Amino acid sequence: MEKIKNNLVAFFTIWIIVLILNQVFIFGGCFRFYCLLAALPHTGIISAFIAYFYLKSEEDEEQKQESELKPARRKKHPNLKPAKKSQNTKKTQPENDYKKQLGDDYEKLIGRKFEEKEDTVVIYNGFIKGYKDKGIDLITISPKEKTINLVQCKYWMKKKIKIDDIKNIYTKLDVHYNNFDLYYLSSSDIYHHTQIQNTSIVDIDKTMDDLRKNITSYTIRKTLYVASDKVIDLSIGKHLTMLKPNIFKYKEMKVVFYREL
Repeated sequence: MEKIKNNLVAFFTIWIIVLILNQVFIFGGCFRFYCLLAALPHTGIISAFIAYFYLKSEEDEEQKQESELKPARRKKHPNLKPAKKSQNTKKTQPENDYKKQLGDDYEKLIGRKFEEKEDTVVIYNGFIKGYKDKGIDLITISPKEKTINLVQCKYWMKKKIKIDDIKNIYTKLDVHYNNFDLYYLSSSDIYHHTQIQNTSIVDIDKTMDDLRKNITSYTIRKTLYVASDKVIDLSIGKHLTMLKPNIFKYKEMKVVFYREL
């Protein structure tokens, strides 16, 4: 139903644009009722063709993005460890739930991106706690920079992101900020889910110990990662501040459009 609604909105938007151009360049700027009525049939047909190819190109692009993401998941890294099973893992959904799998894969991609940074411990909170992660997929800790980053990842390719979604995600990150429970995560659980062997369990122990002792000296950040900027509702623009072409800011939360490493 949502897809049909979006397609109809796209079609009528295109039709209005075509109708206006038709009246300006062909009918000499006539916008009287009888002029518009005479233009409806042929502009409607033209708009239908344009809408068809436009929507088809969008669908092809989404399929291309999904196909590019899957190879990235299978790409071998010289330091990648074999996948491990955990009783608390987020992987409780059916194997045929393709969308869930894409979301989990995207989470891993973003996590691996952070893991490749020096002096950074990545906590796969969503995989450790499952559906009790309180909306925090990843937590990254840098004892060198004294920063903690609360991260949520969204592999949304068709669902329109509206301002209410942004506000809801921001609230979840903010609630987690005020109810911090990092102290209770064990180093073995954190290490169990790491993908690249850049940090040992001893390094994680040191980082967590420093965090417990010096939590007040850490700056806590909030970040939302989204796989595609094509799903953003245009009305959100007035609520965001652009920092870079793919990085925006909503209050104290960064919104990053990032698809591939």
